Amino acid sequence: MFEEKLDLFPDGCFAFEGGGGLLGYAISHPWVDNDIPSLDAFLDQLPDAPDCLFLHDVAISAEGRGRGAAATLIERLTDIAKRERLPSLALVSMYGTEPLWRRRGFDCFRSDALSVQLAKYGAAAVYMKKII
Repeated sequence: MFEEKLDLFPDGCFAFEGGGGLLGYAISHPWVDNDIPSLDAFLDQLPDAPDCLFLHDVAISAEGRGRGAAATLIERLTDIAKRERLPSLALVSMYGTEPLWRRRGFDCFRSDALSVQLAKYGAAAVYMKKII
């Protein structure tokens, strides 16, 4: 699935290196706000009228934490969204990462439709976005 996202939107898939090693990576693509891509499914194509940059997967290595890697990744993703004329970044926060995303300017958004989609991601999953 990562390979498909790379093929569909290579600008949104990148690694962040520093200090001689991998500090983090991001897999993202244009999408429709308040809609969540199906979990463990191929996209097949990007939407015709996207209005957000969906952050499918973002990870920071232990070596990257505390060294500005997260801020750099979010800054680069924001630049990509602006270049694509997408007014927000969106993601599904999992595994208790909501406080981390809040520190990076993301807020939780809830709706009945999102709740149905989030159920597949687990009880602690939260839809978050950052208006840029």
